[in-house]
This record gives sequence, C-alpha cells and structure tokens, in this order.
Amino acid sequence: MSWQSKGALAAPQVHADLQGDHELQGAHPALSELPDPQDLVLWHEAAKARVELVLSDFDADLVSGVDPSLAADRCVGRFMSWSRRSAAGLVTVRGTLLIDEGLRSKERAHWNRLARDSICQADGDPNGVERFLRVWLSVVHEAVSTGYASIHADPTAW
Repeated sequence: MSWQSKGALAAPQVHADLQGDHELQGAHPALSELPDPQDLVLWHEAAKARVELVLSDFDADLVSGVDPSLAADRCVGRFMSWSRRSAAGLVTVRGTLLIDEGLRSKERAHWNRLARDSICQADGDPNGVERFLRVWLSVVHEAVSTGYASIHADPTAW
C-alpha cells in the first residue's frame, strides 16, 4: 500500500522485529521500524513537487508586485505546514519513544527562527527563501528516513 493511498496522515504499520517472529510493541527503540522505503520515496517525490509548487507561487507573487516578505511568509508557511502534516504519516515507534516534547519544541523554535530570517530577508535576498526551503526539505527527509519523523512532524496529526 503506497504512502498516498494510505493518506498523508496515516500511521505507519509496525513491522516484524529482526527475528521476524514478533511484532514490536514499542519496548525496544533500537529495533523500531523505519518507514517503508517505497512510502519514503513517494513522500520525498511529493515533497519535492510541493517545494516547486510553492516556489512557483512565490515567483508569481513577486512578479505581480506582492511585498517579498508577505510572499515569502505565504510560501514558507505553506511548505513547512505541509511537510509537518505529511511527515506525521511516517512517524515511527522509534521516534515517538526517543524524542520528547522538549526536544521537539526546541527544534521547532530553531527552525521557525531560521524560517523567519529567510522571510525577513526576502526583500534583499529572495533566493534565500528557496535555499531555506531546500534545506528544510533535506532536514525533514533525513529525520523521516532515519525513523525520527516525530521531531518535525505535527504531533496533532499522528
């Protein structure tokens, strides 16, 4: 079943442990599953397409005379919200056991500050918005692919 057919907010299935005899019950974080590779590829392709879409909208806003900071705020906000909601569909037992709310809050604040910086600088450096979004996508992809999607995923969407 693909990531898209399960929906962006679907919970991942628990896979058998290394011996293949038992399902994980969340007691062994080191053995917790990683996202299904096919689901990960589909999510990453959807995420790259979403980046292109919001950047296209950003460019259209700039060409039509929208204030660069306002256009950047829309663009960055849309992609970060989408990526957090969609990453929730790939949250694993590993991530939920090893990442507490304090770390999640600290990471969210850090990336929100970086997002705000790129938005505030959009007037003089509109390319900074694209750079930020591509870095953000790489960070979320790394977290998702290593089983730690919960650090960036929207916890209300698990």
